[in-house]
Amino acid sequence: MTNLLDKYENTTGEMVVPASESAGKAKQQPALSRKERKIFKALAKALRKHNKLMKQEAERRRAEEEATEKANRRKDDSSTRGFFNKLGDAICKAIPKILTAIATVALGFFFNRKPSRRALRAAL
Repeated sequence: MTNLLDKYENTTGEMVVPASESAGKAKQQPALSRKERKIFKALAKALRKHNKLMKQEAERRRAEEEATEKANRRKDDSSTRGFFNKLGDAICKAIPKILTAIATVALGFFFNRKPSRRALRAAL
């Protein structure tokens, strides 16, 4: 008998009946009235609509995040391209000055004349 009591006793000393044994003794809930069923149906419909809207909102946010990520990636690419474009512009501006200086030195060498510093400075 003590083993049987130990089985149904919890740590506080209260008697506990397992769910399988109490299932047959449970009271049945009273049937819902027509008005209550109508209210529950309306609530269920509203809940389904709310869930649908929440899913749509999540999809919209996900698409928006992907769009911003793509824009950020493009921004990174354009900044890299921008650097090379700026470098190319700087080189294009410097080439005529370098060629003028080289031409001045070359002409001075062929005519056995020392290039004056003033001429070199004017070229640059």
